[in-house]
Amino acid sequence: MSLLTGILAGLAATVALLVIFSVLCMLSEVTDGAGVDAVVLLCTASGAFAAGYSGARVSGSMGLLTGALCGAMCFILLLCASAAGGGEAGAGCLLRLALAVPSGAAGGVVGVNRRKRRKRSRKKKFR
Repeated sequence: MSLLTGILAGLAATVALLVIFSVLCMLSEVTDGAGVDAVVLLCTASGAFAAGYSGARVSGSMGLLTGALCGAMCFILLLCASAAGGGEAGAGCLLRLALAVPSGAAGGVVGVNRRKRRKRSRKKKFR
């Protein structure tokens, strides 16, 4: 269940970032491929981090493994979506994989080690 939660959160974060950056690129009329590739790498890494973080946060243990698996699964699902849309798997694909797995693992470590929120108890006032 934690992997599914992480994967869905990572995909949502990736899609949201891609939409934001594509609107910004459209408004600024960026057309060079290097800038677009850098944005895609940034979105992939951020989405994998979010996937690892939320997956490990739900599981509560094994953050490195959970995060790496969430990051890898997000990458695989994005690769399948890209292939369905006519995209090609090339050297950039391996770079995105090499970036997604460690980013997801880092997110998993942060997610497991983050403290849980504690509810403040209000002190009762005595008269």
